[in-house]
Amino acid sequence: GEISNLESLETVIDGELANVDKIKEKQSAQRNNKFDMVSDRINRSMEQIHRRHEDIENQISCMETKHNQELCLHNERIYKIALVHEQNLDELERAAFEKVYEVDKKLAKVKNMLGEKESYLIEVGNLLSKYKKKNK
Repeated sequence: GEISNLESLETVIDGELANVDKIKEKQSAQRNNKFDMVSDRINRSMEQIHRRHEDIENQISCMETKHNQELCLHNERIYKIALVHEQNLDELERAAFEKVYEVDKKLAKVKNMLGEKESYLIEVGNLLSKYKKKNK
C-alpha cells in the first residue's frame, strides 16, 4: 500500500511540476507578447515620426521652390521696369538733343539776320554820308 501511495504522490508531484511548467510557459508567452506589443508600438511611433519628418522636409522644399519662383518674378519685374526706364531716358535724351539742334538753328538764323541788319545799317550809313557830301 505504501508503494502505491508513493507512486500516487509521485504522480501528483509530476502533475504539479507539469502545471508549474505550463504556468512558466504561459508567463513567458505573456512576457513575449507584452514585449512584442511594446516593440510594435515603438516601431509605429518611429514610422510616424519618420513620415512627419518627410512631410516637413517636403513642405520646406515647396516653400523654397515658391520663394525662388517669387524671387525670379520679382527680378523679372525689376528688369522690365529698368528696361522701360532706360527707354524713357533714351527718348528724353533724343528729345533734348533735337531741342538743342532746333535752338542752334534758330540762333544761327538770328545771327544771320543780325548780320544782314548790320550790313543794311552800314549801307544806309554810306548812303547818308554820300547824300550829305552831295548836299554840302
